[in-house]
Amino acid sequence: DKNQLPSVNAGAVLGDLIEIGKNEKNKAAFVELTESRRFKGKLKECAGDFNRGESRTVKSSKLPRFEDELWTEALEKDDTQDACFWYELSCDHSAAKVDGLLRDWAREFGILKDGALVAAAKAVATDEKVFNGDCSDKAGRLFKILDKSRILSVVRKGPRGVEYINELLLKERLGRVPIEPLVDSGIPVIITTNARSLNLFNGDVGVTVKRPDGGVYVLF
Repeated sequence: DKNQLPSVNAGAVLGDLIEIGKNEKNKAAFVELTESRRFKGKLKECAGDFNRGESRTVKSSKLPRFEDELWTEALEKDDTQDACFWYELSCDHSAAKVDGLLRDWAREFGILKDGALVAAAKAVATDEKVFNGDCSDKAGRLFKILDKSRILSVVRKGPRGVEYINELLLKERLGRVPIEPLVDSGIPVIITTNARSLNLFNGDVGVTVKRPDGGVYVLF
């Protein structure tokens, strides 16, 4: 996907072939898929606008600005399906300012001890139906909150990258970054390698649940 992160491994080879195909001398044919079946709604619409260089349109009319009362009120609703806000970081924002925004988000909705994701994971811990393979209202609520609480970054390295954000929030939650971070309830997990025997695939997202007996499970 030319609009996502750079391709790696086999995908990089395909990307190179497509670039070659754009050269009229080679006249190689390729097909571009334009319909996404993975996500939809405002986020998809606005991502398309940004890819086309229409960020000003998004900011001026399509999305409300990230403001305390507005986004908190919307995201606290269990039935929120399409809440989307923008907040532009500039060179004037200090690293401490960015870290503060991340902590505020995680404290309200995410993995910090008073966050909604942690509370929902703890509520599931004693629900035997879930651990017998059945769905329940508590599990449904857990995954709704997981969808709303994740923090996504377009880069892996650096002060706004995935690795730094994960480390920052784990330190805030656990007081350190352990070798094995899956030690408590409400920590998101993403699969990075297909595990067909478990019916889990690259990109699948789950969340940890610590049961009363001390065992930690990951629910998907």
